[in-house]
Amino acid sequence: MRIAYLILCHTDPDHIKRLTDKITDRTGDEAFVHVDGKCDVRPFAQALQENPHVHLTPRVPVYWGGYSAIEATILLFRTALAHAGQPFDRFVILQGLEYPIRSNAAIHAFFEENADKEFILAQNISQSTDPKEIHKYSLYWYLDTPDKRWVRLLHEVNRSLFLARGHIPHFKHSYVKNNNGEKMAIHQGCAQFGVTRDLAEYLVRFYEENKGFNRYFHSMYAPDEAYFHTIVYNSPFVRHTPDGKAVARPHLTDFENLTYFEYPTTVTLFTEKKDWAKLRDSGFLFFRKASSESKELLDYIDAQHLLQDNP
Repeated sequence: MRIAYLILCHTDPDHIKRLTDKITDRTGDEAFVHVDGKCDVRPFAQALQENPHVHLTPRVPVYWGGYSAIEATILLFRTALAHAGQPFDRFVILQGLEYPIRSNAAIHAFFEENADKEFILAQNISQSTDPKEIHKYSLYWYLDTPDKRWVRLLHEVNRSLFLARGHIPHFKHSYVKNNNGEKMAIHQGCAQFGVTRDLAEYLVRFYEENKGFNRYFHSMYAPDEAYFHTIVYNSPFVRHTPDGKAVARPHLTDFENLTYFEYPTTVTLFTEKKDWAKLRDSGFLFFRKASSESKELLDYIDAQHLLQDNP
């Protein structure tokens, strides 16, 4: 079992160094890091330069909720798939401010036990009647160009005229078409997921061959929570997802795949040793968020992993 960790980040190079040193330590795994193109890459390059198992990828500017996150993720997939040496068996998406709950040995054992499983949960939002879901695909959102005056005006109309009233017009179809003209229902889940090599290759190939499909998601709200999910759940790979089909769930946190997080109003930052029991018992491999402020907790986690691997 060999894992490629695909990491999207824009802040805290010291934490990115700690995370990548941790997940590549004596594993044979590699970490591929995309630093937001709007950021100064030099602090990240300096922090990561001593670890030969960490690789910075080509970069694009990434905007919150924009299609640019898809482009950055595809760059990560492409770079990892083309990496020299023994091919990777598993590709795991992390969003930078994360850390392992389980030890490297336990993570490897988990993936070996679930070698064919595609850890990407989703629901079919083409069938949803919830305005909070419908607006994501039916309205026009241009979140990669948030500073343009006409974009700000459009988004304000979306929020005040449609979202505030709970009545969402269908300016776009509730489906997207592939390059064969086949209708594909839109699916949604969490942006962090873990897939096999076969599915990673399929996702990149689909991206390259379906330009019209891609254009649909350029004007969607938060496509990183829908683009890859829509591809998977309209493909034969759906059989290998945890439920084998799309299942509706009430909250975003109900679609956690490998990464545990809490999202009461904003995503919780875990910092203290007292958080360990909750994280340990969550059943997940990783958690979000952690940062340089989490030293007390992360030091404790590292000590627990050392005890587990060397009883």
